[in-house]
Amino acid sequence: MQEQLLNQYIDSLNSKVGRIDSLLQKFNEGNSKAGDNIRLLAHTLHGSGASFGFPEISEAGKNAELADNESLPAKLLELKGIMETVVTNHRGNTGVASSKTSDAEQDVANAVVTDSGSLVDSAVAGKKPQSVKSNSALRILIVDDDREFSHSIRNVLGELPGEQVFTLVENGVKAQEAVVKNPYDLIVMDLLLPDIDGRELIEQIKREFRIVTPLLVLSSLQSDSVRVECMGLGADKYFTKPYYADVLLQETSKLLKRKVAKKLSLVPLDGEAVEEDDDDAISKPSYLAGKSILVAEDDKMQAALIQQRLEQEGALVKHAANGREAMQFLRSQEFSLLILDVKMPVMDGFEVLQRTRGELSLELPIIMVTAMGSEDDIVRGYDLGVTDYILKPYSEVQLFARVKSLLKSQ
Repeated sequence: MQEQLLNQYIDSLNSKVGRIDSLLQKFNEGNSKAGDNIRLLAHTLHGSGASFGFPEISEAGKNAELADNESLPAKLLELKGIMETVVTNHRGNTGVASSKTSDAEQDVANAVVTDSGSLVDSAVAGKKPQSVKSNSALRILIVDDDREFSHSIRNVLGELPGEQVFTLVENGVKAQEAVVKNPYDLIVMDLLLPDIDGRELIEQIKREFRIVTPLLVLSSLQSDSVRVECMGLGADKYFTKPYYADVLLQETSKLLKRKVAKKLSLVPLDGEAVEEDDDDAISKPSYLAGKSILVAEDDKMQAALIQQRLEQEGALVKHAANGREAMQFLRSQEFSLLILDVKMPVMDGFEVLQRTRGELSLELPIIMVTAMGSEDDIVRGYDLGVTDYILKPYSEVQLFARVKSLLKSQ
């Protein structure tokens, strides 16, 4: 199976080399959309190259994706040269000639279409497409703008027991339409989508649409903070590209075998969810239950994540999008704790801190959360009366541990 996937990927590289020439010509002619299309193509190569054992393609794709317009042609030609070398070396080593119809193209030819217009592929290569209305088939949604990579995931998960029906979509809008119209047993998604931040899509699926389907993130982003954020938003697993097919298959099998609803507790940095039975969770004391907490943060997604996790622990949370709103809340009601960002519009966190301790004479614990990590900034925060100081990017585990510690000490 791995050799088949590799040949499929090499075929896709061969076709993309020709597309690069066309896009580059349009870019040089002043076509306004060519630059965006080039960066989208570079983005897919950035995400998929290392997954198939070619980190040099990923690196060159990243460089082209992030290049300015002046250096973009040179970066694109560099990427093209690396792709051509990979294709040539692979053909020479294997003696495999490029087929007229790639496996991916054959998959598309054998596909059926759902009501939403998304491709739904047969569970196992060689089988006839089955009806999407089958109740016995495992329904899996794959969200990734790299079509070849989506097919590689589909082929791996096609080894799951029984039969599967796969829906492949390439952006967040189509994913939203798919999950609203059709029930799925599993969702596998990338974070770097062309039209929406994948974290926002997770939030919509889990919170707005209230879909409890297991959700697995498979992304080239290897940041611990992003991993923890995704888990906090409701993702069940987080894998980084390149992935190991056997591990992905094994962990997905475990995820699908869960028959008892679990409640996620705090998520450690390695991304593995620590699970608790609901009854056990209820019996444990929560120092946040009934506590009133103000979150002053202008980043809506970050604020929503913090608020959701606090409310899961029973806290009563208010959100202020800027310093002036924070002061209005502090003047009008009592809070057990304040989580305060520094860089906010209208009034920054340092001024809010100064007024809270001075003008309002409030002694509630205040945790300052900021990317401003210089010694002067930290000293200034403590001089103004901050209780704790956490630097961005931070682990939500660390933040909530400190919140619980402060409220426990009260």
